[in-house]
Amino acid sequence: MDFEFSSPWMENQDLKEGYHSIRGKITVPNDLKRRRLYRMFFYLMEAYVGFREYNNPDLYKTRKRQLMDEIERFVI
Repeated sequence: MDFEFSSPWMENQDLKEGYHSIRGKITVPNDLKRRRLYRMFFYLMEAYVGFREYNNPDLYKTRKRQLMDEIERFVI
């Protein structure tokens, strides 16, 4: 999944550097965790946008479920 940094509030160098460091092949366990955290961040943003910005209950429900599933897998 490619991450979108188009929102001005996401203009954070650390956030971008953290993402770009994991775009390639994952070789370190912490990189896998970081990639999963970025995926959760993406699902959270999409759930919010689906709920508040687009008034799209289907997108909201889908991304919320994906986020909850990812959180469960991350914690285990």
